[in-house]
Amino acid sequence: MGSASIISGNEIKKNCIFFLKNPAKKFFEEKGIVSENLNKLERAIIKCEYVITGTSWPVDIEYKAIKLAKKYNKKIITYLDHWVNYFERFNKNKNMLPDIIITTDKKAFKLAKKKFPLTKILFKKNMYLENLKKKYKNLKKDKKYILYLDNHLIDVQNNIINNKKKFGHNEKSIFENFVKNIHKHKLKSKKILIRVHPKKKEKNILYITKKFSSICKISKNEDLIKDIAKSEIVVGWNSMAMYIAHKLGKKVMHILPRNFKDNILPIKNILYLEKK
Repeated sequence: MGSASIISGNEIKKNCIFFLKNPAKKFFEEKGIVSENLNKLERAIIKCEYVITGTSWPVDIEYKAIKLAKKYNKKIITYLDHWVNYFERFNKNKNMLPDIIITTDKKAFKLAKKKFPLTKILFKKNMYLENLKKKYKNLKKDKKYILYLDNHLIDVQNNIINNKKKFGHNEKSIFENFVKNIHKHKLKSKKILIRVHPKKKEKNILYITKKFSSICKISKNEDLIKDIAKSEIVVGWNSMAMYIAHKLGKKVMHILPRNFKDNILPIKNILYLEKK
């Protein structure tokens, strides 16, 4: 989803053909862009001049596109939208690296240069983020909610576990630990607004929040920045939406329980739910 938003802001061209899976597919449909049938991917690559991909992980559509593009000797440009698991995003195979990697963040640029010294790395302004900033300026701001960014546990299990130890938490226990400790930060907001992760449906989060229904509300808003504008603070763990909230000037908190890997987002003044 992160790379989809960046590509949508930086690379929308009249002659592009799009091959997408959800949640990126839904994101582009909201912009009036319809995805082609994935069965046509190889034929489209044969006809194209070059291929642009993101690095959604562990989704494999980008890897398939890069593999096909190399087969037909097409130029490959990849937008790198995060700060971890760089090799895994290219299937741990150096032969699957693109011709050009584009980053839109200084930390990602430095990491990519270090990880892929033989690949051309470019830095571009994130036009999606720049457009969000313009829209955000015109929104009414208040501090009604604590905005809770739901996550996808498989990403936590694959990315956050230290020394391959058992994680020992599920989404419910992470949320309960958050509710137990958030009062220590003496926020004015008492109501929790929850944005369901785009890979999940609302029903998947209800069993987590049922115990705290009196203080929880599920966001029905598809526009992230409108939820950010209504919130005193944005909380979650290593989410691109947290990075966006930070760039919009909002306080951000990392909420994973103690003794697990710290925040990896390039946010110097990030808050922590529990003292390290």
